Amino acid sequence: MRNEQHFLKLLSVQEEGRKGNLDESEKIAKELLAAIESLNEEEAAYNWEIKFGTILQLANIGRRRGDCEKALVHGFEILAMAVQREHKVNEAKALQTIGNIYRFMSDLPHSLEYLLKALAHCEQHGIKDQIADIYGFIGDVYSLLTEFPVALDYMKRSVAMNEEMGDRRSAAFTMGNIGLTYNNMSDYGQALEYLMRALAIHEEFDAKGEQADVLSNIGISYYYLGDHPRALEYMGRGESLYEQLGMKVNAANMRANIANIYFSQEEYHTALEYMNQALSVLKESHALRHSANVLGTIGYVHRQLGDQHQALNLSQKSLLSDK
Repeated sequence: MRNEQHFLKLLSVQEEGRKGNLDESEKIAKELLAAIESLNEEEAAYNWEIKFGTILQLANIGRRRGDCEKALVHGFEILAMAVQREHKVNEAKALQTIGNIYRFMSDLPHSLEYLLKALAHCEQHGIKDQIADIYGFIGDVYSLLTEFPVALDYMKRSVAMNEEMGDRRSAAFTMGNIGLTYNNMSDYGQALEYLMRALAIHEEFDAKGEQADVLSNIGISYYYLGDHPRALEYMGRGESLYEQLGMKVNAANMRANIANIYFSQEEYHTALEYMNQALSVLKESHALRHSANVLGTIGYVHRQLGDQHQALNLSQKSLLSDK
């Protein structure tokens, strides 16, 4: 297979990933890696950047699925490849990939460490086209650290730079995170403004994974504004997209959020139905911390229903599951 054919296959890997078709993206990526591994040493060296890009996509797939340990292995693999080749642009990509994986693992100190390394590296070597995205990712970390003014400063700089470069998709991604940050600040009007802008662009590009994230956060905004019918509508749309994409943990977490709305409306039996469905998927996916959270909430629902014995039993299981 010629290098051009490998390149076209990598484009397919990236496109399926953008659409949220993670299984298909992974399948093509593994086929491509196997083809590159079968080449002789000279041909393999010629294809090393395609191999780098393919492993990068596998890291992103793992992160999006919640398999962050595997994603991190891929991240450090591509960092070693870039350093060995002294390829500064790819080194920056690897550093920010590792930083993002740590962010999804809730290891915020390591996330910030690698993202700031990526930013310094880009500034030192004049790699301007990655700086906007790195600003956005750093903003995400500061948002998780509840340093909201710093977070918004980084994120809004990211949006401005991406819009200036004509990269509307990246700008939309960060707009969604700005909306989430405003949600965390309890400024739901501002949150909806940014989230709706982000959703329109993601729909334009048929970016289903990003749509699901934004739909879910719009639902949260409406929930806190007291508009429960709209909250259920948007969360339901988000959950449906996660299901279509095979993102089971995300879908289960959204089902748990829907359950919380029913609980707040004192529809306890409907809430339990949703929570038990979510718990089944989370256990199957070995998402222990998420399972523990849902177990604890199920216990609280049973307490409201007057079943103190079951409530205590589930609360104890919740504590054990979080170990």
